[in-house]
Amino acid sequence: MMLALWSAGCAAGTDEGPGDTPEAPEPMPTPEVLGLGTASIAIGEELRFEGTGFVNDERGYTTVTFRGRFTAEDGTVDNVDLSIVPQVLNETEAAWSQFGPYRVPFVPAGNRIGTFEGRVFATNVSILGEPDVVQASGLDASLVVEPSIVVRELQPDGAGCAIVSVAALNLLPYRMQVEAVGFDPTTFRYVVSPGAVTDLETGAGSPTETVLEHVATGRVDALAEPEWIRFAEVPYGLPAYRGSISILAEDSQGVEHQVQVRLTVRRPLQVSFRDAIQPAEIYAPVPVSGCIPGGVNGRMTNYSESREEVRERTFQVGWEDSWETSYTVGRTESYTEGDAERNRVGFSTTDGTNWSWNVGGEVYGEGGVSLVAEGKAGFKVTGGVGGGGERSQTNDRDREWEQSRSWGEAVEESASVREAEGASGSEAWAVSSSDSQALEFSAFLLPNRFGVFYRQTTRLVRTGQVVAYDLCGQAIPVGDMALDDYTWAPELAMDTECPPFPESSFPEAQCLAPPCEDSY
Repeated sequence: MMLALWSAGCAAGTDEGPGDTPEAPEPMPTPEVLGLGTASIAIGEELRFEGTGFVNDERGYTTVTFRGRFTAEDGTVDNVDLSIVPQVLNETEAAWSQFGPYRVPFVPAGNRIGTFEGRVFATNVSILGEPDVVQASGLDASLVVEPSIVVRELQPDGAGCAIVSVAALNLLPYRMQVEAVGFDPTTFRYVVSPGAVTDLETGAGSPTETVLEHVATGRVDALAEPEWIRFAEVPYGLPAYRGSISILAEDSQGVEHQVQVRLTVRRPLQVSFRDAIQPAEIYAPVPVSGCIPGGVNGRMTNYSESREEVRERTFQVGWEDSWETSYTVGRTESYTEGDAERNRVGFSTTDGTNWSWNVGGEVYGEGGVSLVAEGKAGFKVTGGVGGGGERSQTNDRDREWEQSRSWGEAVEESASVREAEGASGSEAWAVSSSDSQALEFSAFLLPNRFGVFYRQTTRLVRTGQVVAYDLCGQAIPVGDMALDDYTWAPELAMDTECPPFPESSFPEAQCLAPPCEDSY
């Protein structure tokens, strides 16, 4: 209330200029679908929409709706009312990057081809609370679904997923079943991107594609248990990597049909960091030199420092009590699988730091909360394609990681980190006991002035969300994480006398995001 009254008082006593009021966003345009990029399409192919008024910005996003009837080749008819969120390329073009994407979207079973006839129209959905804007009259359209490969199943053994997930958990064995719809296949071929585990003893990912071939015995084909697909563990320092499974089937006329399942391979527990790094605490500036005379003509002065300032870089994790109770089960009990929890990944931990994850009682991976906080030490992440890699690790208090690895369509990571790790309570850990900064700064000291170099330390904080993934790849937020880091800045303060030291123009010490070391 005090803030509102103060704001009103300022507004009453101030003449605002024409640029003082933030501009309101432009009103949402009325979208229109004017045409489809094709009259026939197979599952997994791109479907373009041509029109006007498509948006994907701070105002909202565009959806496209199919409404009409789908007549299958066997004569059965299904009513269609399907809405999708396409990728908006610009205000006149949008795309359904993969039609389906893995089943015929117009029928519940997903395995009948035929023709959709009806209307296609667009809606601009507001995220600002404004009414949605709907196309007045849709486009009369007809779309033929051509012979295609349908993915009937891709899920971990024991799961019950309703759809094919776009996220796969590393190391889990995945069953797969496909169906040729509208043609008689002679062969099936599965091409798995680099990163597939071919040696169960080591768990290492293949640096090349893995190919599995079957002679067709019907329209439905499935991977046998020894062929179930596992993806290698996500390398430390990466939140995930991209993978894919391409399914190709050749019919009796030699025509090849194809669909590609695009996946993001993840750990079952990971941290999704927000982009912004915010200053959390500004420390008082500290003089790091004595009085430097400028002389009669002035002089260039250089400041160089390579000293090490010991400050703990910490990360803190806050769990949701309900998640900790249901997933870690009091930190002691083992995970048990029930009908209502068949898609759950179990987590168990004994010391609050190290944990293992399992499905149906079988352990598939283990690690620590410190390792889940990928990117915590400033890993460099770039795009690339490659394979292999190495990791060295000592078992005492100090750990050293050196690695450079990626899988197929993965992003590439290279890192070299030294870590001094120690618990500080049950929910806070130190990930680096010290940091070394090499600072260099040059400035001209005015004639007849004295100068003193100051250095100011700033604590930075980066926040993220701890996310658990179930067996179907669905994300469940379970907590928050905050990472602390530090940076330093030099400054040359000048005055006509020294001593006393010239006053620094650095900002005063202040706490911006508690908890802070001192109260300001």
